[in-house]
Amino acid sequence: MNKYLEGIKQSDDSILKEIYQNHFNVLKGFVLSNNGNEEDAKDVFQEALISIFKRLRKGDFEIETTFASYFFSAGKYIWFRKLKKNSKQQQIENFDSQVDIEEEYLEETKYNLFRNNLSKLGADCQKVLNYYFEKKSFKEIAKLMAYKSEEYARRKKYLCTKTLIKKVKIDPMYNQIKAV
Repeated sequence: MNKYLEGIKQSDDSILKEIYQNHFNVLKGFVLSNNGNEEDAKDVFQEALISIFKRLRKGDFEIETTFASYFFSAGKYIWFRKLKKNSKQQQIENFDSQVDIEEEYLEETKYNLFRNNLSKLGADCQKVLNYYFEKKSFKEIAKLMAYKSEEYARRKKYLCTKTLIKKVKIDPMYNQIKAV
């Protein structure tokens, strides 16, 4: 058996250091030239050693090429697998951001539908509803609108809301949004 394989199997520190000295820089160069950094190279090196160790523990493991070629191939495979996984993650993140953009657009469209139909109401209804949206109490609304009572302000808000809802529902944009 190759001395490196035997050293990995036995977890021999001197052999592991020799493998590092003789093979890390080649693997590091590959990782760096393929969108990685030194930390990535260290991770790949470690994973390649662990992979070989696990296969040796299972038994009946031999390599047909030089250790250098096998180790480099193992590292290359591990790195490409990581890149592929990261690429899929990036695609998922891009999809999520696309969904966020579509949701934002839908919310903006709903808001515009609401605002456009609010502007079609009479001046009194617009004022009452805007005061209500500003979280003013019915007592304040009654005072600002010079109504006789809070109850009248409440009733006016109810009637204006009902009118606004009717206008929104007959707006062609409403059916388009509802279809989404």
